[in-house]
Amino acid sequence: MPEHRATKRYADAIYQLAKDKGEESLWDDELGKALVVLHTSKVSQILSHPKLDLAKKWDVLESFFGEGKTVALRRETRNLLKLLLQNKKISLVAVIRERFQASWEQDLGVVSIQLTTAIPLTPAEQETVKTTLGASLRKTIRLDLSVDPSIFGGAIIQIEDRLIDGSLREKVRHMRETLVA
Repeated sequence: MPEHRATKRYADAIYQLAKDKGEESLWDDELGKALVVLHTSKVSQILSHPKLDLAKKWDVLESFFGEGKTVALRRETRNLLKLLLQNKKISLVAVIRERFQASWEQDLGVVSIQLTTAIPLTPAEQETVKTTLGASLRKTIRLDLSVDPSIFGGAIIQIEDRLIDGSLREKVRHMRETLVA
């Protein structure tokens, strides 16, 4: 649970800083660039190596992120990464970015919806779902699609912390429970 609080603290602070300066897009982009480097196998191995001290680990990151380097990041972003490294929280960058994006989307009136169907939806069907849900929720919808043939038909919709299981698999399970009872 402490990791969750740390993630929230960092993400909220970064988002507020970005929002105050109108730099939400810039921060999102730079956090994404940082993630690409942090998730390379060599960098991951170096950062998790128990015998390397903090200074050497930071030197490795600086070799990627310094000005004029492979992935040039602003001083503010590099300072965040250094702080996370010092506090042994560098592994939280992906979750911090997700929370940052969620805060940004919330301010923009966007809600992310995870939609799982048994077969892929056509672009027209996707638009219909977005329009219908958008009108119902009075929000702009960002639709994250996945296909799971094991649900047989229908759909499962995840809206923030609400789950609506309209799958054929769930209906069959419910009928089975009703008949057995």
